Amino acid sequence: MKYIFSIITITLLLSCGSDDEAPTSNLTYLEAGIQIVKQDGSPLDPSDCIDPTGSYAVRISVNPEGMGEITPTNVAYTVNGNTSSVTFTTPEDKIINIEIVPGLNTVQLVNSGITDTVRQIAPSEFEIVT
Repeated sequence: MKYIFSIITITLLLSCGSDDEAPTSNLTYLEAGIQIVKQDGSPLDPSDCIDPTGSYAVRISVNPEGMGEITPTNVAYTVNGNTSSVTFTTPEDKIINIEIVPGLNTVQLVNSGITDTVRQIAPSEFEIVT
């Protein structure tokens, strides 16, 4: 009986080869959001006026997808129509300094089309109401 049990055990062990392993996938990052923020990464309050001398940035966030080895993910974005990109190797948000110009400022994730905008009002656009 021990002999039969040993043969069955050895047969089972030999039949479990590397061909039975599940295929591995890579961990990548999907675009999740883009936002114009203060240079320190804090969000802009909707009631805030854009200070022409202030420092601003764009925050890009991603969500992980898949499992396994990390594949660096390049995310393309635009700032007022100028294309740039940033590479993610971890899921932490990226904060990238930008310059706010008078008028409408738009940032966009190229692949997903997600956008955010702020308007800097030029001093010549103010009216004094008396």
